[in-house]
Amino acid sequence: MYVAARAPDAGEDYAALAAQYPTPPANAGLVHHDGYGQLSEAAFLDDFAGGVVEVRARSLHVVQGPIADLIIMATRGADSPAPSGQG
Repeated sequence: MYVAARAPDAGEDYAALAAQYPTPPANAGLVHHDGYGQLSEAAFLDDFAGGVVEVRARSLHVVQGPIADLIIMATRGADSPAPSGQG
């Protein structure tokens, strides 16, 4: 298994840090509804749970918790556009 992660140092701008790397493929699969976002089934299976037995991956998709759009927006930076359909 390979896990890639990035995190800003104290006081470092996350949006500036993230701009240094390619956009993760799963970002295109974020679905937004009523102020929350979560991965579509296709993005979850293909980009997040790749390599996990399909039955298990589908079960994990069903129970994934949504993330508040405010958190997503905060990590993108104030100058970033709103997610599609969110203003």
